[in-house]
Amino acid sequence: MKKKFLNNWILKIFSLIFAFALWLIVINITNPVDDKNFNNIKVNFVNAELVNKENMVYEVLENSNILRSVKVTAVKSVLDNLTADDIVAEADFANLTINNTIEIKYTSTKDVKEIKGNSDMVKLSIEEKKTKRLDLEVNVTNVMDGYVVGKIITDYNRIEVSGPESKISQLNKATVTADVTEATSDVFTSGDVKLFDVDGKEILADSLTVKVKSVKLNIQIWEKKEVPLEFHVSGTPATGYMSTGIVESNPTMVVIAGSSSAIAGVSQITIPEGVLDITGQTANMVMTVNVKEYLPDNVSLTGSFNGKAEVTVYIEKQETKTLNLTADRIRLTGIPAGYDVDVDPADGVFSLGISGLAGSVTPIKEDSLYGHINMEEWMLAQGIEELKPGTYKAEVTFSLNSDITITQPMIVNIKISKTEE
Repeated sequence: MKKKFLNNWILKIFSLIFAFALWLIVINITNPVDDKNFNNIKVNFVNAELVNKENMVYEVLENSNILRSVKVTAVKSVLDNLTADDIVAEADFANLTINNTIEIKYTSTKDVKEIKGNSDMVKLSIEEKKTKRLDLEVNVTNVMDGYVVGKIITDYNRIEVSGPESKISQLNKATVTADVTEATSDVFTSGDVKLFDVDGKEILADSLTVKVKSVKLNIQIWEKKEVPLEFHVSGTPATGYMSTGIVESNPTMVVIAGSSSAIAGVSQITIPEGVLDITGQTANMVMTVNVKEYLPDNVSLTGSFNGKAEVTVYIEKQETKTLNLTADRIRLTGIPAGYDVDVDPADGVFSLGISGLAGSVTPIKEDSLYGHINMEEWMLAQGIEELKPGTYKAEVTFSLNSDITITQPMIVNIKISKTEE
C-alpha cells in the first residue's frame, strides 16, 4: 500500500511539473516576451542644483542627453500599450564622476523586463558661471528710398547673458533685427535677441541664459532731403585787405531728415553772422563749422556726413591804382535850360585813386573809363536853387564795382555861363 502511495506521489509531482511547463508554453504562445525600440528619448536630470550651488554651470556634450535608441523587453500585452512617455531615463548629479559623466538609470511606469539604451552615460562640461552685459544693437532692414531711420526706442538697452566661462568669453554683441518694408511712418514691433561672436557668427548655446529674449521696438521713420549750406560772413579784414565774397565749404550740400512737417519748410541750413568773423584777417580764414548746431528743431543730419564742414573765406590784399583822365572823359548831364556848363580844361589831367580786389582794379584802364557830373544832383547837394555864372568845384562820379573804393576823389572846376541867344 505504501509503495503504491509513493508511486502515485511521484506521478503527481511529475504531473504538476508538466502542467506548469505546459502553462508556460501556452503563456509564451499567447503572450510572448518581445522587444520594442523607441527613438530620441530625453534624459532627465536630477539634483542639478548641486552644480548651481557651487556657482558652476554645465553643458551637455555630444547631445548625450538624447538617447538615439532605447530597447524595451516585455511581454506582448505590455508592449502593445507602451509609449515613450512610459520610459524614464534619469541622470542624478549626485552620481557625477570626476570625468564629468553621469550614469543613466532606466525605469518604466509599466511592468517591463529590461530597458537598454544606446548609451549608459551622459557626458558633461562643467565650468565656472560667468555673466556678461552687452549693449543691444538694433538692425533695421528694407527702409524705403527717400526715408531713413530716425530714433529707435527699445524697452531694453542692455542684455545680460550668463553661462559657462568659455561661452561667455566668445560673446561680442547682442542684436535684434526689424523689417520696416514699405513703412513711411513710425513702426512699433518686437524682435528676438540674437548673440554673435567676434567673427559675426551667431552663438546658439543651450547652456547660455539670456535674461531678455525679446524686446519691443519703436522705430521712427523720417523723410530725407538734400539742402545747401549758406554762410553769412561778418567783420572787416585788416587794413589793406578785403574779403573776395567767396566762401567755399566741404560739403556744399547736406542731407537732412525729420518728419514731413519738420523738413517741409527747410530749404537751406544757414550759418549765422558771428560764426565766420574775418575781423583783422590778412589771409584766407579756414575753420571747421559744426553744422549740427544750426539745424532747425526736430531736424537731423543723415548719411555719411559727420556734421563738421570745412569752410574757407577768401581774403585778398587790396590793390591801389591812380587813373589820370582828361576833361573830355567827363560827361555833364542835368544842366538847367539857359545855361552852359563845362569842365575847365585849364586844369589839364585829373587824377582818380581807387583801391579794391585785384580782379576788379586791374582791368580798369583810362581809355575805357568815363566820369560823370549830374548838375541837378550837384545843385541839390550844394543847396543851390538857381544857377549863377561862375567857376565852381564839383566831384566826378564813376560807375565802379561795389568792391572798389575811391581813395582819391576826382575834383574838377566847372564853369557855368548863361547861354547866348
